[in-house]
Amino acid sequence: MISKNRFNEPTVTYGQMNLFIRIRTLWREMATWTWAYLLNKVAETGIAEDVFNRLYKIPQEFGNTIRLVMGNQIAERYVQLLSLQIVLLKEIIEAQMAILN
Repeated sequence: MISKNRFNEPTVTYGQMNLFIRIRTLWREMATWTWAYLLNKVAETGIAEDVFNRLYKIPQEFGNTIRLVMGNQIAERYVQLLSLQIVLLKEIIEAQMAILN
């Protein structure tokens, strides 16, 4: 007996899959650059500010990616909140370093 495929089209398009992959990549970059900032700040390597500047660019990349799906207003709010999270993280790390010194 030959069974017919119930799905004529893919359930997820290539465009949607690329969007998922891009968002996952950005989250991985966020985690990696956050870790790199923390490590460089604690080790006092002198490049912590450069690493922070790279980390701080990620929210804008997120905004540009989700703007395609969610629209400008939601994307801008997301960028604001994610940027605030990064700034607060920097302040927490600096406060902890001040306590240790």
